[in-house]
Amino acid sequence: MRKIGVLFISIILFALSVSSVSAAERTYRVFVHGALSTSNAISQGGSTLVPAKQVLGSLGYAISYDNKTKMTSASKKGTRISFTEGSKTAFVNGTKTALPLAPKKVSGTLYIALKFIVTYSGETMSVDPSTKNIIIGKEAPPAALNIASKPVSTTKVKFRNVKWGMTVAQVKKAETAKLIGSGDGYYYYETKASGMDATLAYRFTNNKLTDAMYIFKVDHINSNAYISDYDSLKSALVGKYGSPDNDQDIVYYGDLYKGDARNTLGTAVAIGQAAFYNMWTTADTEITLALYGDNFDSSLVLQYSGLAYKSEVSNSQNAKAAQGL
Repeated sequence: MRKIGVLFISIILFALSVSSVSAAERTYRVFVHGALSTSNAISQGGSTLVPAKQVLGSLGYAISYDNKTKMTSASKKGTRISFTEGSKTAFVNGTKTALPLAPKKVSGTLYIALKFIVTYSGETMSVDPSTKNIIIGKEAPPAALNIASKPVSTTKVKFRNVKWGMTVAQVKKAETAKLIGSGDGYYYYETKASGMDATLAYRFTNNKLTDAMYIFKVDHINSNAYISDYDSLKSALVGKYGSPDNDQDIVYYGDLYKGDARNTLGTAVAIGQAAFYNMWTTADTEITLALYGDNFDSSLVLQYSGLAYKSEVSNSQNAKAAQGL
């Protein structure tokens, strides 16, 4: 597990590749060859947009990103698809192709038109409006097809001693953990959660509390032990908030580890070939539990986001990104 210093927490904070969209935007679940790929398909301008990395990974593509050109590429058996956020021009094996909508980021996750992915992957697709399922490739298991969309919970989250929308001063007064640093709208505390040491990070937008996250400071020699930690947290959350919104908690970024036993995927997570995530939506909060990694370094995080402030957070992030352009 990486030893996250205060100066580096903001680099990864709230930037999970399995980031979610608000409950109001959710439309269809996407199944790929019988397995749930995402529950976060959204509709815009007559097109269905899906998390690019999740769905392409489920289809067996290897994903890469060029920091210089800002282009995302997906490769699989002689097919290479490339696209850029904000551009309606994509490339398939080097040939320019028009997209129905430009790829866009939603809460830090890059979304792309599903029709484009399906067309150039040579897959079949069917839609079941009654269950709000999109099926790519072979049929999803009957049990999955019969699952109706989970109703929105009326439960409100009580997170520590704070409430969404509190000012920095109010949170600092309410929080009893040790403050260890702050910067760029974030305040960091040293605490414990579910019996594990953790860094607690609060994020403020326009001096209002919008998100909170536990970054667990666990360190295991056996990378599979992180999965056990994840499962313990998931069990506790299920006990408190019920079943998660998504039916399957493993996302693959390629075919290398597909088919391996769930409890042996620690190495796959550590090198970025797989990730675990689950999400719960309550009346006022979106809760995301995630285990992901890169370069043999695994991160276990639990994020809480105030639903009423998601648009404000997104607008603030877009404004910052546009500065100087």
